[in-house]
Amino acid sequence: MILFWRRAFHLPQTYLLIIGAILGYISFIVVLGIRPFPIIIGGLIVLGMIGIWFQQLWQFQSNIRANLLEIDSFVNELNKIEQNLGHKSSLPEWQQVLKWAKESQIFAHRISTKESILTPDLLETLYSILGLLSQVVQAILALEQIQTETYRTLTKKHLQTSCNRLQETHHQLQHLHDQVVVSSLDTFTIKAGLPYHLRGIIADNQTVIETIIQDAAKGESV
Repeated sequence: MILFWRRAFHLPQTYLLIIGAILGYISFIVVLGIRPFPIIIGGLIVLGMIGIWFQQLWQFQSNIRANLLEIDSFVNELNKIEQNLGHKSSLPEWQQVLKWAKESQIFAHRISTKESILTPDLLETLYSILGLLSQVVQAILALEQIQTETYRTLTKKHLQTSCNRLQETHHQLQHLHDQVVVSSLDTFTIKAGLPYHLRGIIADNQTVIETIIQDAAKGESV
């Protein structure tokens, strides 16, 4: 949920909508006067507009999550992210994280076919992987433009952190996949702990993404 709000407020359309709604509300009040009826009606209109926008964003992101266990849909999302790199998509760093991401999707798909109850957490895990890949792309592109050593060091740190987290997620999903295979021997104790492991992976991935975004925001304010 936190990741959704961060993504929503990284879209310029969100700010344009909010600013436009506020200006419209002010104009509405100026024309009709500062009275209870215009204030209430105008406020409801503004809240309705903003609410519909966030609802549409949520549905859009939910649709992406809902299909990520299908290899074609996942690869399609990877291609969208990779397009931003252009000729830099051949870099060894990118090819390596792309390999981890694709293999992670395969592990997730196999786990879901054996333990369908884990599907929601697996979808969220794959969604967080896409978020980490986006951070990798942003860091690679930023390094092409940044000149000062201080910010290059910070960006390289962000790049390495994202790559490390993708590698760790790959290894953890591989481990969980093997656990699921072993759990087919009817070892309930192993099965019972799987959701907690997945939620831990999701939380760690989101923490990395949020930390990178916060560090970048601090850097911009300096």
